[in-house]
Amino acid sequence: MDDSEDVTEDIRKIRWHQEAIDKNIELLTRAHRKEILEEIMGFFGNVPRKKKAINRARIFLAIDGNRTVSDLADYLNLAISYISQEITKLKEMSLIEVKRVSKQGIVYKKTRANSILRISAKLKKDFGIIEDQKTTSSRDSERR
Repeated sequence: MDDSEDVTEDIRKIRWHQEAIDKNIELLTRAHRKEILEEIMGFFGNVPRKKKAINRARIFLAIDGNRTVSDLADYLNLAISYISQEITKLKEMSLIEVKRVSKQGIVYKKTRANSILRISAKLKKDFGIIEDQKTTSSRDSERR
């Protein structure tokens, strides 16, 4: 076997191990879904009528793997600095990650935790957020 074949085989083994690790993490996450989701919802505020909690949820829901931070600010009508602060917190909670860096800016995507735990669906339900809803007025928020 030459060096390139050795490297190819090593890469295959690494991928196989990574897939096994991912599957085990997914299994553990599902097994502890209730406790993990409780902590995540606590992070979002568990207070659907509070503006800060609603905005954090809206930012998370608007992250789609296509929008830059600037795009998110425009889409949600929020300050870029505020979006950036919330993105930092979402990354620290391992809810989002960098998808790519382009000339236009950094694009984020939700982590697998979102699909495993169905975080987006829970946030939409608990906060009464309609997908593609650009803004939520405080009066509408008070009704929920």
